[in-house]
Order: sequence, then C-alpha cells, then structure tokens
Amino acid sequence: MARLSSVAVTLALLTAVSPLAVVVMASFLNAGQYSLPPNPPSVEGYAKVLDLGIGQALLNSALVGLLAAAFSVAVALPTSYAVAKLGFTLRFFVAVLALTALTRSLPPSALLVAVYETLRGMGLLDSHLGLALAYQIYSLPMALWIMLAFAYEISPEVEAAARVDGASPVKRFFYIAVPAMRNATLAVAALTLIEVWGEYLYAAIFINAPSKYTASVLIGHLVSSEYGFDWNVISAASVMASIPPILMVGIAAQAMTKIHFGK
Repeated sequence: MARLSSVAVTLALLTAVSPLAVVVMASFLNAGQYSLPPNPPSVEGYAKVLDLGIGQALLNSALVGLLAAAFSVAVALPTSYAVAKLGFTLRFFVAVLALTALTRSLPPSALLVAVYETLRGMGLLDSHLGLALAYQIYSLPMALWIMLAFAYEISPEVEAAARVDGASPVKRFFYIAVPAMRNATLAVAALTLIEVWGEYLYAAIFINAPSKYTASVLIGHLVSSEYGFDWNVISAASVMASIPPILMVGIAAQAMTKIHFGK
C-alpha cells in the first residue's frame, strides 16, 4: 500500500510539473525554433518580452492582487469574528456559508454586466482599484469561509477573561482575535493573490489602457498578435508570470501548516 501511494504521489507530481518544465524549456528557444530541447539555449525570448512591457504588467498584477487581498482581509477578519463571537446563531452561520457557496458557484460572466455598470457608475473603470473591488465577488466569500472556521476556534476562556477585565468587543478583536488569526490572515491573503493573479476576463474588459494591463491580459494580447507563433516569447512571459503565484503557494502552504499544527 505504501508503495502504491508513492507511485500515485510521483505520478501526480509529474503531471503537475511536466507542463511547467516544457514551458521553461520553450522559453529558451531561439527565434523560429519549434523543437525541444533548445539548441543552443537562448535568452532572446526574455529580452523581447521585457521590451514588450512584461515588467510593468507584473507590477500591475501585484498591485491589483495586493489591493484585492487587503480588501478581503479587512472585511473578512472583523466579520468572521463578529459572526463567531458576538452572539449570532448557528442558523445565521449556516446562512452565511450558503450565501458564500452560492456566490462562488456563479460563473464570472454571469455578473459581468452588473459589475461593469457598478464600476462605471463609481468612475472606477480602467483602474486597478476598480478591478480589485470587482474581484471581491469571489475572493471575499473565500476569505469569509476560511476565517469563519478559525474564528470559532478562538478560546472562549480567553474571551471570557478579557470580558471580565473590562475589555470591549473592539479591544477583544484587536488584542485577541487579530493575533490568534495571524496565520489564517496570511493564508487568506496568499490564496487571494493566487486566485486573482491569473484572472483574465474581468481584467481584459475593465482595463483598457495598455500601461495598466495585468500580466494575464498582456500574455493574451501576445498570443493573439504576431508573437503568437514565437514560442520563446510567449513561454518567457508565461514563466515570468508564473513565479509570483508559485511563491504565494509556498507562503499559503506554510501558513496553513502553522494553523494545523498550532505553531
């Protein structure tokens, strides 16, 4: 059984890593070369995609992701604490979970018109702030879902002791809930960044200025342009856009491990 488990894990790892390995090798191809491995390897694709603005696009993606993560944490953290500790019933908790599940189940296109009109009315079209707010439709329910589970784990004895000492709900939130949910907050922020980093539909529709393109939108434009057949350019852009979410996966995994083992 242990050997079978090892084989299954190895196959899963190869399935996950093989496409990325192919893209990495393709990024070192020479112009006009379409066979792997690259012979000889070249960084021409990376130089070209840097000239095309991938650096600014990555910064734009990072800005949108950080704004989306900040909004999600800022709303989900106090909301989850309020639901878990300030007298809301279990029925209310179940209703919140049902609502978040319903929101998460809707395809992005189903809400596209409503979100577009809302951002247009707020004057936030073609802005990173507006895009980050639009992503709350999906990132905020996820953040609430995760944080609610951990808010219920905060020790009632510690809460009772603080209440006896005269701590108000606001003080209990800042001095008990925030430190206790530090790792959950980090995990939610990392997962939000991962989720919104590669999103294409909203970013392509709500952002029009080329200088504001996110990495996913820029890569989409490259694929549909004359560079669509330059495997080295497309692959180099894909590799550079993949590095930040891979790092975020590591941060999220580390935070979730600390939560699980209480470290």
